Amino acid sequence: MRPKLKGLPVSGAVAGTLLLLASACGWMQRPRSAAGFNLLLVTLDTVRADHVGAYGYRDGETPNLDRLAAEGVRFAEASSPVPLTLPSHASILSGLLPPEHGLRNNGLGRFPDAAPTLATQLTAAGYRTGAFIGAFVLDHRYGLGRGFESYDDDIPRDTVAGLDGSIAKPLIPAKVLVVLPWAIPLIVGRPVLAAAQVAPPSVLFKTPPP
Repeated sequence: MRPKLKGLPVSGAVAGTLLLLASACGWMQRPRSAAGFNLLLVTLDTVRADHVGAYGYRDGETPNLDRLAAEGVRFAEASSPVPLTLPSHASILSGLLPPEHGLRNNGLGRFPDAAPTLATQLTAAGYRTGAFIGAFVLDHRYGLGRGFESYDDDIPRDTVAGLDGSIAKPLIPAKVLVVLPWAIPLIVGRPVLAAAQVAPPSVLFKTPPP
C-alpha cells in the first residue's frame, strides 16, 4: 500500500536527513520512474488554503479537493514565491523565482524565450501538451504558452477599465471540461500534460455586499 503523508510539518533539512539515513540503511525502495505518466496540473486563482476543507476549514465546500488530499499526498508547507497570478505561474512552470524569470507583476513583461519550462521539456520528451486558461493575465502574449501544443486562452472580454483595457469574464466551470475530450483520446497514444487554470472564485460567484 502506498504511504500517505498528511500534514507533516517537516523542515527541508530534517527531510533530507531522513532520506539519506533511510537510503543508507536500505529502509527505502528505489522510487519507480514517473516517465510516461499522464500529468494534470490544475491551479485555482486566489484561493486561501485555510478555506479548503482538507486544511481544516469546517465550512469548506471543496469535496473534490478534500478527496484528492485524503487519497493522495497533501503538502502542509507549500507556498508561492509571489502572490500574483502571472509571476507565480511562471515559477510553477519553470521552477525559477521572479528575479530569474523577470516577471514580477500581472500585465507586465514576458517570460524569457530561452528558459525551459515543464511544457517545453515534456513536449521534447514526446508528451502531448495543452493548457486551458481562465484569466486574461495568462494570455499567450506573456510567453507562458511556449512549449504547449495547444494553449486555449480564448476568453470573452469586456472593455471595462482595467488591465490592457480588457478584463476576462469568469471561466465558467463547463470550460474546464474541455480538458477531458482533448486529453482522453490522446492517452491511448502518447502521454499527456494537461494544465487548467481556473478563474478566482470571487468572480465565479457574486459576493453579497457587507
